[in-house]
Amino acid sequence: MEKVHEGPLVEGIKVVTRRRTSRTSPWFRSHLRALESRGLVRVWCGGYGKLPGYVRYTSIVWQRLCELTPHDVALEGYPGRTVKWLLNSFFYGIPLSTEVAVFSFDFLPLVQQVGAAATKRK
Repeated sequence: MEKVHEGPLVEGIKVVTRRRTSRTSPWFRSHLRALESRGLVRVWCGGYGKLPGYVRYTSIVWQRLCELTPHDVALEGYPGRTVKWLLNSFFYGIPLSTEVAVFSFDFLPLVQQVGAAATKRK
């Protein structure tokens, strides 16, 4: 999965991600297997290597960039931003006719076990 900012993901605002890939690439096929097996995929946030949790894919569909809507932008975790902003931020220079994979998912946060890790006080 992608490196993302933790907030929208943890808050449940980001529920999809888009990837420019091929249906036959090993990367895509491994993620398709994760969908088919209901397996978990690790999520890394930012450039810091922080692992806030996992995602379980609920669907993978294909969409042309020219078909993006403001609703799609909101599902990507950017409510209030425009389609133009998303395209310039993540797909700059890529033809609008390009088809991308759209991964919908449920986010499953890591649960800290405070009781097990807590230090005993004297």
